[in-house]
Amino acid sequence: MTTQGFARLTEVSQGFFTHWLCETFFNLAKPCALVLVVLAAHAQRPLLPVPAQATWQAGHYRFVTAPLLALRRQVTGPAGGTDESYRLRVTAAGASLTAASALGIQRGLATFRQVIESTPRGWRAQFCDIQDRPRFAWRGLMVDPARHFLPVAVIKRNIDGMAAVKLNVLHWHLSDDQGWRVESRLFPRLHTVAGATGYYTQAEVREVVRYASQRGIRVVPE
Repeated sequence: MTTQGFARLTEVSQGFFTHWLCETFFNLAKPCALVLVVLAAHAQRPLLPVPAQATWQAGHYRFVTAPLLALRRQVTGPAGGTDESYRLRVTAAGASLTAASALGIQRGLATFRQVIESTPRGWRAQFCDIQDRPRFAWRGLMVDPARHFLPVAVIKRNIDGMAAVKLNVLHWHLSDDQGWRVESRLFPRLHTVAGATGYYTQAEVREVVRYASQRGIRVVPE
């Protein structure tokens, strides 16, 4: 066999092997992908958080006056700590909320708001005993006004939604090649030119940080 003939045979053999390998890979990839999809579906957790432990009991506590409530808060540890666990109990005598920190109280109140429901006969809360704590210390949401400016009112609505589902970090994306969204007194052209479609004054930034802090949310600017 000539050298050219041997080279041609080798090329054909390699081509056949490559074709066989690709065909085998894709034939195996289909069932493997299906298995991965099924496993991923089973591994998914609900988008909205659920309590770590909850016991629901028959009966409801009915509020005498609504929507005005009198809350008795018991903080069993130093305020401002990182422990966000809490226990919420609703019985015929009323509702009690205990926590190890002020943040725990805030998370418990968020759950309490979800337990309360409106009926034709007034407001009520189902009897329950809920013990809850976060699975992750950092539970964040990113908003991106750098690419598309968002007014302060929209940022606050996002913060309210975060508090409702117990997120605790607002990742505030304020600068990118599309825009610079924070007032700069040292380099004013940053916001007057790069933020021509909108920017936040320093007072507005402080207001967002204050608003988030009151709801147990830390602001991380980028």
